[in-house]
This record gives sequence, C-alpha cells and structure tokens, in this order.
Amino acid sequence: MYQRLAALASLTVFVSGCALTAGQKVAVARFNTATQEFTELASKEFANSRADVIEMNRMKRRLDAMINSTPDLSAGELDGAFTVERVQVRQGALAALAEYGQLLDTLATSSNTAEIREAAQSFVGALKDVGSLAIDESKAQLLESIVERVGSILVESMRRRAVIEVVEFANPYVLELTRLVEQSFDPRGEHWSLEYDKTVLGVDTRAKAATNIVKPAPASSDVATTPSVDRGVLASIQEASDFAESCKSRFHAISLEIISSCDKLRDAQSDLRAALRDDTISSEGIQGYLEQVHDFVSMYRTLRSTGN
Repeated sequence: MYQRLAALASLTVFVSGCALTAGQKVAVARFNTATQEFTELASKEFANSRADVIEMNRMKRRLDAMINSTPDLSAGELDGAFTVERVQVRQGALAALAEYGQLLDTLATSSNTAEIREAAQSFVGALKDVGSLAIDESKAQLLESIVERVGSILVESMRRRAVIEVVEFANPYVLELTRLVEQSFDPRGEHWSLEYDKTVLGVDTRAKAATNIVKPAPASSDVATTPSVDRGVLASIQEASDFAESCKSRFHAISLEIISSCDKLRDAQSDLRAALRDDTISSEGIQGYLEQVHDFVSMYRTLRSTGN
C-alpha cells in the first residue's frame, strides 16, 4: 500500500506543471472508444453463446427422444455450464473495463467535479462486482483520493496528473480483467470454450444416431427392400446438425477476435502508460487496438446479423 502511494507521489512530482497535450487527449479518447465498442460486443457474445447452448440442448433432447436415449440434462438445466451466474461474472469484468475507459476519458475532458467523482465510483463499484479481484476499501479510497485532489481541474497539470495516477492504479486490474475474458474464449484456457464444443459434439453425435434409425441402410440393392423415409424427420435432424455446425464455426471465429482484442487492449494500456509520461512517445499500440476492435465489430455484425 505505502509503496504504491510512494510511486504515485513520485509521478506527481514528475508531471507537475505539465498539461495533457492534444495528442495525449486523442490517445485517451481512442482508447476509450475502442474499449466501449469491444466490451459491448464481447458482453453480448457471452449472452449469445449461452443462448446458442440452450438451443442446442433443446435439440439434443428432441434427438434423444428419437433414439430413445436418456437426456443428460433436465428441461430446467438447458444452459448446462453456461449459467446466468457464470455469464454475469464475465460480463462484470467487461463492465469494469468499460468503466475504466470512461473514467480516463472523463478525467481528460471534463471539468465537472461531480461527474469525475461519479465516474471513479462507477469504476470502483464495477471492480468490486468482480469477485476474483482483490479490491478492498483501502484501494477504493486510494482511487477516490486521486480524483479528489484534482479539484475543479482549472489547472491542466492536475488533469494530467490524475489521468496518469489512475492509469497506474488500474494497470494490474486491467491485466487481470483481460485475462479473465480471454481465458473464457481460449480452448486451452478454461471450461467455457470446452463446454461449448462439447455441446456441439453432443448434437452432432445424436444427429448421426437419429439418422441411422430414421434412415437405416437397405438390406440389399433391391429398391423394393429399401425402407421408407420420413423426410420431415430427416429434415429436422439435418437442421439440428447444421445449426450446431454453424454455432461452432461462428463461436471459434468470434473467439479468435476477442482473444486478439484482449491482447491489443493490453498493448494499448502499456502504450498509454508510456505516452502519458512522455508526449514524444508514439501510441501505435492504441491505434492498433482501435483497428483490431473495428475489425471485430465488422466481423461480429456479419456473423450475428440474424440477431442470434
């Protein structure tokens, strides 16, 4: 605690008398814009992927009835591992990142003390909502003290000092939050992605078994001995199989974009820390983050254009 206060105090001395440059304000604005767009869509994807799983599990139950198999989930457990609680934890991490970007932008542009204080409180509140983060009252008070020292920000050097101190304060939390989001979409990371793939496989396995029952192989080449086929049932089976395959392709494509966006966000955070201390340092990482998020937005709108 005291080491962090000392570090922040040394930053205060370093930046005294210096205001945010136009380039630094642009860097903060771009960081916030990219973060708002990224967190909004990634949060939607947690909800959308849960909806995918629920629909696929409904299809699994219908296919189980066709093959006389005992369902592995009850009607009330169709979300499987994709519970509301697990979705909310991950959406909470994204909400905290969004509040961080908004706080920086507010500090860099607003002279309304109440607005700045509210942005800081929203960020702390969002951090506290993420149970895995160690954000206690002493740390919350530290952030509040940083904001309080800004006053009315009539002196531009106070504005820059506040932005730098908040960026330094938030850095470990930004790294932890992006890791939490990234791991969810990394098949090597944790069970979110794995459970999604297992659900897809469950539909595919049952669809093949149901097809073999509805459309068994003919006993001989004699057309007369070929069993009749219920084409409506076959179409229903094929629909389930196609839906699961499209979900898998879409989920994997979106996962790659979210993982890449998390990586670029960390690069942007690093660049922001450096660029705020020295206005001669370029902020290429922030621009790269913005471009990556724009690519993600474009791709996401295409893949989820049906509203799923």
